[in-house]
Parts: sequence; structure tokens; C-alpha cells
Amino acid sequence: MKKRKATQAMKHEYAIKPDTTVILPHYDANGVLNALICNAEGFYQVGLTPYDLMDLNLRYRGSSMRGAMDGAEILVHGKMNPIVLDKEMNMVFFPSTSPRKSDCVWFALNCVLSSIAIDKTHTQVNLSNGSAVTVNISKRTFDLKLNRAYELLYKIRQRRIEFEDPTMRLHSTYHLCVKENGVNYEAGHIS
Repeated sequence: MKKRKATQAMKHEYAIKPDTTVILPHYDANGVLNALICNAEGFYQVGLTPYDLMDLNLRYRGSSMRGAMDGAEILVHGKMNPIVLDKEMNMVFFPSTSPRKSDCVWFALNCVLSSIAIDKTHTQVNLSNGSAVTVNISKRTFDLKLNRAYELLYKIRQRRIEFEDPTMRLHSTYHLCVKENGVNYEAGHIS
């Protein structure tokens, strides 16, 4: 895969926030793929593709789409995995299809209330703000993606708990200083 440069500057309107419910693909009047950011107040169009919008937000937070996908692959095995946009705020998003596809819709895990089968290939997703989005995937496929996103969030929380376990904390103090050869460290004396 070709390495992408972060050429786009982060603007306020590009920010994916905790109230962002879904990111939809949308073609403008010139046929250029853009993203619709949907949140509690409505939705608005930005001049980036959904993929580039997600990547820009990840880069702004010190990661990248590639890093987020690699991290998710370690914790939940499969293809088209969810990604963690912001671990501290529990912002997990999952794609409706391959993230590189132009029809990919990104759902915020914490904003999905339910899914209803419209027919074999369409699912209505009900969101926490009372809105609904119909996507071109089966309910079964959508629910699998939703469950994988919950699995990722669960595993992240479990790993955080493991490292907060008191038995993993250091119970002794130490002072280390460089040996005379200037390479290795050894126990020293506190002055």
C-alpha cells in the first residue's frame, strides 16, 4: 500500500466528536466524493472522503488509519475491522463495507441503538439521537460488524484493567546510574 501524506490541515468542521453518530459518503454537484458528518444537531458536508476524514482525525490524535486498522487486527481478527478513534473517550467506529470503497458508511458504536431488516440487502440503523440511516447490507452482516466493534471495545477495556491491577505496580524504589564504561546502568546510591 502506498504511504499517504497528511497534507490536509485539521479544521474545526473536520473534527469527529463524541456526538458524531455516522459518517456518510456524499457526491457533490461536480461528482466529487465528500463526507457527510452526522451528529446530534444534524449533518453537514465536508470536502474530504469518509476515508480521508477518518484518517485526518486519527492523525490529529497521533495515529493513522493504517495504525488503527493494524491495532484492531491484533485484538479482533477479521476483515473490515472497527477502529478506535479516541481510546480515552471510547470513540469506536466501524465501517459498513471496506473502508476504501466509495459507499462505506462509518458508524459510531456508542450511537447505534438497533438495526431492523428492511429486506435481504438493506438494514435500517436507528441512532441514539432519534435519527435512522438505511445501508446497503444485510441485518446479519451489520450485526456482525456491530458485535466486532463491541468486542474491540471490550478487549481494550480489559487490557486497561490488566495494567491497572495493583499486583502489576512496582513496590520498591530504585536509583540507577550509568556504569563507568558509560553503557549499562546499575544500582546506585541516592545522594
